[in-house]
Amino acid sequence: MKFTYCFLFLFSLFSFGQKNYKSIHLSDSGAVLNPDYLKQLDEVFKAKRVIGLGESTHGTSEFTQIRLDLFKYLVQNHQYTIFFLEADYNACSRVNRYIHGADDDGKEALLEVRLWPWLTQEMLDVVEWMRFYNLENQNILSFVGCDEQLISDDILELPRYFSMHPKFEGCLSKLPSLDFNIKDSTLVRQKKTEWQAFERYFNEAFPEEEKLLINTVTQWFEVKTSTGITGNFRDSCMAINILDYLESRPNAKGIYFAHNGHVGKIAVQYHSKKPYFKRAGSYLDEKMKDQYFSLALDFNIGSFNAINYRDGKFEMEYFNFERREKKLLAQRVMGNDNLVKYIAVDSIPNKKMVITSIGAVYGQGKEGQKIYRFRDFQRHVHDAYIIINRGTPTHLLTMTSRANNLSSIIPSNLYR
Repeated sequence: MKFTYCFLFLFSLFSFGQKNYKSIHLSDSGAVLNPDYLKQLDEVFKAKRVIGLGESTHGTSEFTQIRLDLFKYLVQNHQYTIFFLEADYNACSRVNRYIHGADDDGKEALLEVRLWPWLTQEMLDVVEWMRFYNLENQNILSFVGCDEQLISDDILELPRYFSMHPKFEGCLSKLPSLDFNIKDSTLVRQKKTEWQAFERYFNEAFPEEEKLLINTVTQWFEVKTSTGITGNFRDSCMAINILDYLESRPNAKGIYFAHNGHVGKIAVQYHSKKPYFKRAGSYLDEKMKDQYFSLALDFNIGSFNAINYRDGKFEMEYFNFERREKKLLAQRVMGNDNLVKYIAVDSIPNKKMVITSIGAVYGQGKEGQKIYRFRDFQRHVHDAYIIINRGTPTHLLTMTSRANNLSSIIPSNLYR
């Protein structure tokens, strides 16, 4: 009898704790969102111009599925048309042409994005849905990269793009070769000078052309040649690129598809003499105010893909978490519920807890450091969370023979 009373008491405490987390169910089963339940969030969606849709790991299948369902709803009910991705602009250009009806192969186009978190069947489903929707709705959707990580995509895309359009005939002869040893700092500086001359020519000759075609290459050179740039430069570029793209499209609205860290409103001052470290979400929040909304995704238990550094090289691995962490926000919100839940930060009790934060690399970093799963939950970073109980790994695309020749689809070129 004593055991029964003790069990009931503990169960009541657990149940009471769950009631403190006023969440909204978004699904009837699994990770498939119910559009009728999403109507509860219409007041949030209609006032925003950019919604940052994050993920606590890059290798969780359900996160992409949920965000596709949410993107569909935003497109169909709130006139969202732009899919901003944490990937380079020129790397995404072929996908953008494909969703606008180009006679191409969707998988081959997606493989040119080059960064493994996006080379999945889940992302290919996003691309195919966008293509189908565009065919039925006058090509209103766009797939836009906003990052500046690589130059290998520019080597491939810029000559191809200029060759496709007769008006750029003069660009082909003036375009400097971008196929060079990026580890040779002297050569990088020389190529930067050549690029700056081309940039001046291009901006004068084609002032109305899309800025990101050129700007992301300039940003890459800035990273490689500046000793004063800190880690927030990449995030500032992503925010600037999103804002520049929207500037010439004053009525456009979009989602920003990236890691929770990038979409979050993170601004930390490490030292009084150094500038703030800011994530892209913080820059967007400063510029857009209430028109930006940061929505993080997290999970309780389950498995995911990530890269681990072993024996001098990065390798793809499968990781699994089955232990329930009582301090994890996802555990406190979900309990044993397997439905998708939405919870506004204002509805989360002011208690100390943690959230998952895993990038493209997990286990061990290149410098030998152990990479941990959790970071402290901070109320000001995101506006709301979508949480699932169990995650499963993404379905990585099999590389084709042509894709294998894209030398940058290797883990050593990836960022967290």
